[in-house]
Amino acid sequence: MIDTGLEITLINRKLIEKVDLTNLIYKIPRANLVGANKRTLATINEGIRIKVRLGKKFYALQCVIMPNMMHDMIVGVDELSEKHVVIDFKNNTIQITERK
Repeated sequence: MIDTGLEITLINRKLIEKVDLTNLIYKIPRANLVGANKRTLATINEGIRIKVRLGKKFYALQCVIMPNMMHDMIVGVDELSEKHVVIDFKNNTIQITERK
């Protein structure tokens, strides 16, 4: 899922456990994840760097681990801007123009 209103990229802890990537988890400074309504959704303190394949290319993503999330992953504006993602709503397409 993509969320242009989300400042960070989130990944569901259950997905990490399911695909056996718990050995890649690292600690990050503890912070509260706050929703648009200003309510605290969760306290977070773990991150993970993963590779995601789209078509024939792999992309590295820095993710904050979220417990009990409804979706497997939500890509936020941090990774969308870093990868120079262009969302074309008129033509219903997404283009990744990541610069090396």
